Amino acid sequence: MSSLNDYIKFTLDIEDKNIIFSDYSNENINGKIYKIYLAELIQPTCPYCRSTNLKHNGHYVSNVRFITADASKPVTIRLRKQRVLCNDCLKRSMAQSNLVNKGCYISNTSKRKILSALTEDRSMTSIAREHNVSVNTVQRVLEVCSSKFYDAFDHLPEHLAFDEFKGVGKKLHFICLDGDTHKVVQILRTRFKPDILRYFYKFTPKARAMVKTVTMDLNCYYPLVARELFPNAQIVIDRFHMVQMLTRSFNIFRVQIMKQFNKRSREYKLLKSPWKLYLMKYDKLNKTTPYYDWHFKDCLTQEHVVLDGLDCDQTLENTYWVMQDFMTAIQDNDEKKVIHLLHSKQNVGKQMHQTLLTFKRNYSGVLNGITSTYSNGCLEGVMDESLDRLINEKKSIIRFGDGELSLINGKGITYQAYNKDLSKKLKQILFAGGNNKYDVALPDVFESLEDYGQYTKDFYETNFFFNNQYLLSEVEKTENIYSNTFISRPYIDRIDKAKSAGWFNKLKQIWKEKDILIVEGALTRSGVGNDLFDNTKSVKRILAPSRNAYQKVNKIEQMIRENAEDRLVLLMLGPTAKVIVDDLQDLDNQLIDLGHIDSEYEWFKMGATYKVKLKNKHTAEFNFDENIEAVHDQTYENEIIGKIE
Repeated sequence: MSSLNDYIKFTLDIEDKNIIFSDYSNENINGKIYKIYLAELIQPTCPYCRSTNLKHNGHYVSNVRFITADASKPVTIRLRKQRVLCNDCLKRSMAQSNLVNKGCYISNTSKRKILSALTEDRSMTSIAREHNVSVNTVQRVLEVCSSKFYDAFDHLPEHLAFDEFKGVGKKLHFICLDGDTHKVVQILRTRFKPDILRYFYKFTPKARAMVKTVTMDLNCYYPLVARELFPNAQIVIDRFHMVQMLTRSFNIFRVQIMKQFNKRSREYKLLKSPWKLYLMKYDKLNKTTPYYDWHFKDCLTQEHVVLDGLDCDQTLENTYWVMQDFMTAIQDNDEKKVIHLLHSKQNVGKQMHQTLLTFKRNYSGVLNGITSTYSNGCLEGVMDESLDRLINEKKSIIRFGDGELSLINGKGITYQAYNKDLSKKLKQILFAGGNNKYDVALPDVFESLEDYGQYTKDFYETNFFFNNQYLLSEVEKTENIYSNTFISRPYIDRIDKAKSAGWFNKLKQIWKEKDILIVEGALTRSGVGNDLFDNTKSVKRILAPSRNAYQKVNKIEQMIRENAEDRLVLLMLGPTAKVIVDDLQDLDNQLIDLGHIDSEYEWFKMGATYKVKLKNKHTAEFNFDENIEAVHDQTYENEIIGKIE
């Protein structure tokens, strides 16, 4: 008995000496399997007079909900509390423990775990589901325990950065980061002034007085909020947003001038097709190597095209050079040049004039932005933020794309036939959102599609949003915040591929010098023939069916459990990977759903501008695993530790 009691106490991390465990079992309660631990809570002394002269007077049985690593198997401690009568003071009492408060059925350990989950950006519904309690219980935990954490509001970073971002359904959220460490201070559901004030007024006046700078865009009320909240802080207008406003103002005016000309005229063509050249920094334009442009039936350098276009209108030319001079001054941190430009009397387009007036109204903040080393660059990279969470916080990730949403909507896809159970599980994961073990990701397409090529734009505008309109509107109601699905698509669909190398390097940091376990389709062959995983310590592989892998999900999960050890688990297995990450969250391993990363990396290495079929392996959304030439690779064969047919 003693050894069993000690073992259960050690397993559940319970130290109360007055609790004695006697047995455990599994019970089916309302169709769900519960782990039941039987225990007795003894009363050794009278709580009133500390006498040990007690008369036992029966028991009170309490079913105490306890923490569990697997939400599908709740844990209950069936606690028999002793009732006693004190023979000395004649008072009655019942045994109590710090395991659970008097009159409560939720263990204090569970409450602490719920409170920890509340510090993350998650819905109360998902927290309640994970801990097998009601949403009302989560709310009560927050209300009861909030008073204990006022000391958390006695410190703020010296340098803050304010911005907003768009979540699902294009709803704007407010985000605040530490300007030095780039760690998130807070994410709010809205960006409205009262909500921002309400949150920061929780901090002590002393904490708010310690803030030295607040970096922000030119949102009309952010400066007012910052001045009200942080009396000693300098307002720093972000350089990135200044450049953005300048280029947007020029672009609007360019289009206005362009529309004054006939569509077949040379002037119209000069101002329309090469529009990106006008937004480039002038010193980056090619000035020496002409190229043939079929629009103009002539060989021209980039500089020649831009200068010919500016000759179409003098005000347009003035506006262009104000934009260029301002961008150069920002790059060079040239405060004097910015002051000169703000006071210049050049005739510029209406939009540029309004932008310069806005800069003047925020004069000190703009000059601080020119000279300060702080900016909101840390807030602008959704891709980088998602990757950083994988690297720094060791989070697992589940990525949703159009295929998973199709399955939720009742439609099969090329590699996975519709399965009711799979559809249900995918929907549960998507609506619950991330938790302390993993992030859930959606495509980064809700704010803008400007970063993506025309084919990708057309797909999301005419297919993705149209086919998933109702589902996405329901996801928006959850108010979850999602990571970026495109961590595994950092190259081929992007117009500007300059950042792709940096993103691939970040991905490689995740598995650098680590033992990894790859779980992939039989023909995926991730990393074979390239250096994607060359920086790992070792590679092992489990091969699963290339099609309809979900039918074998139990066998796949069992094989992962048997071979995971302390390895990083990388999954390239379509919709099935999502369920696996969720089912195996009880493991200590980091599990990353990486999808088509190998195809992306192959295209990146060859400098492809369109999707090229790979001869010896699966190609993302291309060859449907047909006509693949088998190539023997002994290293690859040696890495395979299991195959599931």
